[in-house]
Amino acid sequence: MVARWALTKLDGCALYRMFFAHLRMEGSIFLFQPMRMQVDLLKDRNIVVVQRLSSQQNYEAIQLFKKMKLKIIYDLDDDLWSVPTFNPAHRLMKKWLPGFEICAKMADMITVSTEHLRVMVRNALGKKCPPVAVVENAVDFDWFRPVAEKYRKNRDGRVVLGWAGTDTHSGDVEKVFALVPALLKDNRELDFEVVGTGISEELKSFGDRVRQKGFVPIAEFAANWASWQWDISLAPVAENSFNLSKSNIKMLEAAAMKIPCVASRYGEYKKFANHSDSLTFAVQAETTREWRSRIQELINTPSYRKQVGDEMYWIGTQKYNIIHRVSQWNKLFEEVLA
Repeated sequence: MVARWALTKLDGCALYRMFFAHLRMEGSIFLFQPMRMQVDLLKDRNIVVVQRLSSQQNYEAIQLFKKMKLKIIYDLDDDLWSVPTFNPAHRLMKKWLPGFEICAKMADMITVSTEHLRVMVRNALGKKCPPVAVVENAVDFDWFRPVAEKYRKNRDGRVVLGWAGTDTHSGDVEKVFALVPALLKDNRELDFEVVGTGISEELKSFGDRVRQKGFVPIAEFAANWASWQWDISLAPVAENSFNLSKSNIKMLEAAAMKIPCVASRYGEYKKFANHSDSLTFAVQAETTREWRSRIQELINTPSYRKQVGDEMYWIGTQKYNIIHRVSQWNKLFEEVLA
């Protein structure tokens, strides 16, 4: 039997790395941020999956798991050694890094979301590094469901371009956000919507054509995605080691909604697009000219947007479906127990 336990706030990491897989696993339990850990729930289990733990409390919990003879898998989906300076978490991660390394080295196995992150973890932990396995992020397509065309709002031909994320991505979105005012001026039917982070004074000058929504509780995120009814989404990332270790989750969310996502030709986003010859040219961008061209082409033609969105959905269901990840997790559990 498998116990899944996470001592974190309810965020995207917990949702994609832990909770979705837990829901698909027979006999799995999920212990979430307990004030007093319900140890009795683990007495009939043999594996516990913990998520990027670093504190003294986390260390003591792992020691307790070892005393209970539980096998421990330490899950990590960020390159904690390469957090960029523009990220507000940069200083905190430096402070917490020794704790991460101590907890990770106590595990029987470490799981990560990308191949580049596996390399970074091995290099950082050195000779005391446990075995490291890659389990790519995936979407539960029963949770993320697009709005059927007949139920979409009549928006009088308006096209909505959207982006969702926190201020930790300020250095990622800066150059692409700078293109949006010109796109709004050239395309009177275009609106821009941002969920989470702030927008510039220049963007605010466009009035109700530019909208900022507040943060969405992660438990409501999938349902909210559908309600936004975006036509095109964005996923720009800066080229650095941290982002090379990141998954392509923004593209997966858009794929689940059957809408195009224009993303940087970099890392896991490039890998997703390269599963299809048509997506390679439709949704990848690097230069300013490419970003503007890709977005403009999608604004111009509704049938093209639908074609690209349908292709992304097909790639998502075939390559990044949570159902496929469950069998991978179960195989890793067998390896750890062996």
